[in-house]
Amino acid sequence: MTLSCNIRGLRALLSGSFFDPAISCNLVSPWMQPIFEIIDPIIAREELTSLAIIMSKREPALAALWVGAIILGMEKNILRPVRNGLFAVELHAAVWTGTIHSFINLSPNAPCVTGNKEISRPDECRLLYLTGSESHQRAPVCPWQPFGTTPLGLADIEVRQHATCKGHCLQYVSWRWDTENGLSCEDRGFDETAVVDQCGATSTEFDAASVTTQTEGFLQSELLSETATRSIFGWLRVDGYPPIEKEIFTHDWFDVGSSSEESVLNDDDSPATEQSLIKEWLDRVE
Repeated sequence: MTLSCNIRGLRALLSGSFFDPAISCNLVSPWMQPIFEIIDPIIAREELTSLAIIMSKREPALAALWVGAIILGMEKNILRPVRNGLFAVELHAAVWTGTIHSFINLSPNAPCVTGNKEISRPDECRLLYLTGSESHQRAPVCPWQPFGTTPLGLADIEVRQHATCKGHCLQYVSWRWDTENGLSCEDRGFDETAVVDQCGATSTEFDAASVTTQTEGFLQSELLSETATRSIFGWLRVDGYPPIEKEIFTHDWFDVGSSSEESVLNDDDSPATEQSLIKEWLDRVE
């Protein structure tokens, strides 16, 4: 009953069956294309029992949901947005079922900072969200993790403050039903005994180098990788990117007819200029 009240959660769970925590945003296309090369012919032949078996084996905790969706003839409606790279993210539904469909729900490394004073961008995203950093109060709509690392000195203040901490992670407690008579009752969710594998039980070994050498031969489109990369980096760098990431943000995938990214690197926006403007503002306040 709890889960049936959360339509977005149901969609997130079913589309999340294709999620793998080992896949970064720039590798979504080579990850998803073989999947649809397998299941599309099955759907075309209307071998729905085979489809139910495949999806149930992929995520056993959601087997009943997939069987129900297929019985109701909803499989095409579920797969259509996934095929276009549109994945729903609903963290509560993931906890209720003991599943993971977004990298943001995984625990950061402890400590996050490496020996060379860098932090992985996935951990950077998690700390920004966990600390409620400005412009990052909402979880990213993209479930795929960004690639690479960020020098700790270029990260946001909230990230630098907690990069050496241990134990920062999302911990689900409960939610409450409010009744018309003013009473309320606590609800733990769909399965309070479910344990989420923070290491990613469905994680797949993925060699990025091998994908680079093969994409020219078999990859039909990079649209899913492009969409995922632009989405998660747009969330991470919503207030602008550091100069060392210019190569990323000037890539063709980010060319959407806007010059807003270029303005970040304008000489007028240098740290010295910003400091002088802040000092001038403070002098006026005093």
